[in-house]
Amino acid sequence: MIVTCVCTYRNLSFAGEIISTKRDELDNIISMMNIQIDNPISVLNQDVSRTFLITSKPEEKYNLFVKATLLDSIETNYKEALNICEEEYNKLQQYNTVCILNLFNLIVDKYYHFLLCVRPCHKKKNRLTN
Repeated sequence: MIVTCVCTYRNLSFAGEIISTKRDELDNIISMMNIQIDNPISVLNQDVSRTFLITSKPEEKYNLFVKATLLDSIETNYKEALNICEEEYNKLQQYNTVCILNLFNLIVDKYYHFLLCVRPCHKKKNRLTN
């Protein structure tokens, strides 16, 4: 049994003895038992459910279904993952551009040094043939 007071939490045993007053302990219990506090299906009793099903619009029923099945959080996670992938793809494209430019500069430098070495040889060849 969990009793919520104004500013503290008390986790009680079945005999009513206080086990813990820490919020972390409560969060651990909720996490370990997979209690979905935000899930509207968890708090609906039979009468409220029946009334909701009779009087609600299809859009409201669908919204409840999406929340109850956690599809809204899955969609949020999917969109976040997609944004991260796009950001990382853009970073990779920038990195590839930098790498290609560096490789191009390296090749140009090699050819430049090669030409510097060949030029004196070409001059000597021209002097010898003349």
